[in-house]
Amino acid sequence: MAGGSAMEALRERMTQLEEALGEWPRDDGTVASWAENTMGEIQLQRNMLESHDNFVEEKMAEFKTEMQSRIDEFKVTLQTYGEDIAVLKKAVLQGSPQALKPLPKLESLSPKASMATETRRNWRISCGTSSSSLRLLMFLMARRFPSPVCI
Repeated sequence: MAGGSAMEALRERMTQLEEALGEWPRDDGTVASWAENTMGEIQLQRNMLESHDNFVEEKMAEFKTEMQSRIDEFKVTLQTYGEDIAVLKKAVLQGSPQALKPLPKLESLSPKASMATETRRNWRISCGTSSSSLRLLMFLMARRFPSPVCI
């Protein structure tokens, strides 16, 4: 039994080594062919890594160029804002009449609302006139024709 467990332990160890080394090439099964195949895979991985590095470098250069152009645009925008602020400060500090003049108020009424307002205004004027005329007429009539006194 002792020999059986030693053999199983050896097989287990061989399986672990094969998994660590990778799959053997199917050519002739020698260590030399395995080493050659492994070197080919390593070179392939190096080439892929190098092409990836080149890709990343290109993208970083593009990103740097784009960021620099955006920074330049931002600087120009800030400069124009600075000029506008300087003009505003100058206008405020000098107290120019244009800077202090209030904006005109615009009244925007819809046509129906405007017509209704106009009609109400005309009605008030005419009622006010009629009312004044009526009061005047009543006053004059009261003076001319005094009301009888009831006893």
